[in-house]
Amino acid sequence: MKIIGLLLPFLTGCLLANFISKNRSKLEILGLSFPIGLGIISFILFLFNITGLKINILVNIISIQVLIFIGLCIINYRKKHHFFNLTSIYFKVKVSKLKNIHLSTPVFIVISCIVLYALVSKSLFWPVFNYDSITGFDFLAKAIVKEGTFQNSIFTNEIPLYSPRSLYPPLFSLSLAYAYLIGFQNSQIIMVIFFLSIFISTYGIILSNSNHLTASFFSLLLIITPEFASFSALSSSNIPCTYYCAFGIIYLFNSTIYDNKGGYLLGLLLLLFAVWTRSEAIIFCISCFFIVIKYKNLNTIILKYGIILLSSLSVFIIWQLFLKYNLKVFNQQPVSFDIFFNIHNIEKIWSEVVQVTFLSKYYGILVYLFLAIALINLFFIKSDYKIYLLFATILTSWVLTIVLYTILNTNYSDWITSGYKRNFFYFLPILVYFIASTKVIKIVFGKFLSLDN
Repeated sequence: MKIIGLLLPFLTGCLLANFISKNRSKLEILGLSFPIGLGIISFILFLFNITGLKINILVNIISIQVLIFIGLCIINYRKKHHFFNLTSIYFKVKVSKLKNIHLSTPVFIVISCIVLYALVSKSLFWPVFNYDSITGFDFLAKAIVKEGTFQNSIFTNEIPLYSPRSLYPPLFSLSLAYAYLIGFQNSQIIMVIFFLSIFISTYGIILSNSNHLTASFFSLLLIITPEFASFSALSSSNIPCTYYCAFGIIYLFNSTIYDNKGGYLLGLLLLLFAVWTRSEAIIFCISCFFIVIKYKNLNTIILKYGIILLSSLSVFIIWQLFLKYNLKVFNQQPVSFDIFFNIHNIEKIWSEVVQVTFLSKYYGILVYLFLAIALINLFFIKSDYKIYLLFATILTSWVLTIVLYTILNTNYSDWITSGYKRNFFYFLPILVYFIASTKVIKIVFGKFLSLDN
């Protein structure tokens, strides 16, 4: 049942991604499959709960997935969106392409595989042990599996057992619950899936615009980022949200550069899943304005940006209404705007933010490299100005993230050193993609390739 339970969301996500954007490479589709499939499962389980059906009846969940899979197969076939030809699942490797691979590429890939093996082994060896999941995500998942509903006994008024972590949007908790339902004793498999998907999607999306040397190098750089790598073993919703936020923005950006309608829909879907994972992800939906302004027609800009804002806001409101009227709880985080009228506090907050952001023990050289390449690439701004739309999106999202933490009426120092530190993960794949997509990096890595030839 474990194999079937994992195979169905993979195939469902694979077919949906292929249908939405048929021009994606097989490697990109591979990276997208599980995150999209698990997002669909969370939606199915949420609908079950709303309609009064038990969430823990596996045959119902499997049946719905099979029906969706069959429907997507028919749709892909009729639209001639053939992925792996739907009959033979294999990757075609051309000898001519292998000859053009730089000698360093296999080295980077082997190192990446070793790192991933170590991280995956660590994740699967240890049980769930981090505080946020024991008191929140994983605890809620076990209660859902046991009682078959989101409105379970941890939300009773007499003896409330829920924590603020139990009140996050349900994608992550329902994904953990699904892992338990299909027979896993440890829900860490979900963390493994998302972390591997981040690596595969990073490699695939960079490769689509460059070469294997660039893709292998920067994918490795991402997964050896210290704090990010260490969190791969912790059952936290930050890693899944990293996938949805980062690649939602990246595919939206790609859609404007290559005028790809499928890329826009794919980016929109991923951003909605991000908000369905953690509410603060709506920040990225707001800041993507700098991406959609690339469209020349004003009506197109208003339409595309309006769809993103309204749909993400709808997801946010749906969850807030569910908390208030179904679970009868409301996560009221105290908010204060007094901080904006206290220069001393603002200076202290920003100094702490800068200190955390530039600590190499957290993010290695990635932040420094990002800023250095962004500055050097200004020499090519006339021919490479589009990449700075992504830079503006990154900067706006970062500022809005800091503003969000500063208005929380709590010990902001603790939030910055814990919450902000983890939320910065959302930016890491985007930073890597930005660096790899700049003209200066293409020139540098092009020189390496020409030397080898």
